[in-house]
Amino acid sequence: MVAAKYDGAHDRWYLWINKSGTSFDPVSTTEIELQIRTFDRTKNAWATLSTLKVPTIVDEATSTVLKDRLAYVSYTTATTFELTVIDTTTATAPKVISPGLALAVPPIGVIGTPAPTGGGTVNMLSVTSGAGCVSGVCKVAFQRATVPAAPNPATSSGTKQVADTLDIAAGQPAWGSFYNGGSPQDLLMVPPTGAATKATLIRLSPISNDPVTGTTPVAFTVAKNTLRSLTVSECLKTAFVTDLNGTQVYGVPLAFDGTPNVFGLGRSGQRLYFEPYTHTVLAPYRASAAAFEIAALEVTGTDKAPIFKKRVGTSWTPPAELQPTLLAVKAPDDFPCP
Repeated sequence: MVAAKYDGAHDRWYLWINKSGTSFDPVSTTEIELQIRTFDRTKNAWATLSTLKVPTIVDEATSTVLKDRLAYVSYTTATTFELTVIDTTTATAPKVISPGLALAVPPIGVIGTPAPTGGGTVNMLSVTSGAGCVSGVCKVAFQRATVPAAPNPATSSGTKQVADTLDIAAGQPAWGSFYNGGSPQDLLMVPPTGAATKATLIRLSPISNDPVTGTTPVAFTVAKNTLRSLTVSECLKTAFVTDLNGTQVYGVPLAFDGTPNVFGLGRSGQRLYFEPYTHTVLAPYRASAAAFEIAALEVTGTDKAPIFKKRVGTSWTPPAELQPTLLAVKAPDDFPCP
């Protein structure tokens, strides 16, 4: 399995399965099968609703779930890419919508916003290079695509530069999204640039890519610049991010007057996932067959002051032999906040 996503509107799971038997990371010639499944919690059993051969996904970070659609970046050749859209209206008979949307620049990430009637908006992140950078300061650009409710191809809505960041070799941004009282917002975290000493969290409109009116960027101190794997607690209104080259998990309130918190993992940060039922940040890690874990950090406190506590002992007992490469968590769209 090279990617997995949960559909919170329909309680379904989408799994991209490598059928070529090669390495975990797909290449342009890897054969990929999309499986749509459900999971019966009372029986602890999977049910496969359908399978479909699909264009080869590039990476889990460039995939998203929309309303009755999947959208992800796929290979067309070893060096060219497109946005592929899958119609999942009928889970037992999904369809690839052709043609895909050709992409001039391969994105490093994707943020999706479902539309109420179907489809939605896809913002694809890229970082400028070469002449697009000045003294090591580059730009994060969003290429926006619209996926219609009708079973028609996605269309481009243009590209916009939204923030300063470092050259991709020196530091990386992180991205995500959340609903603020029913209003969707994109989140972008960028590492320090120039004379700055702190990373910045920005809230953006998924439609215009402009900063959300009335919001203030949140600055927070980071130990390293390779931010990674932003995830969000919508109930606590707190974003969490880790650092590929560091050992920290950061809890950053979305409110500008909040107090960020830090938890030391004691090893590299790779990916984060927020599980809402137990208010837990999951931090999987695998360096080798002898060095792996899934750390679980319970989050309490308030929307302005998150508190981390590592779950150990009987409160957290994943299978000892489980070597994680990626996770997916169940997060229903209608999950009630306490």
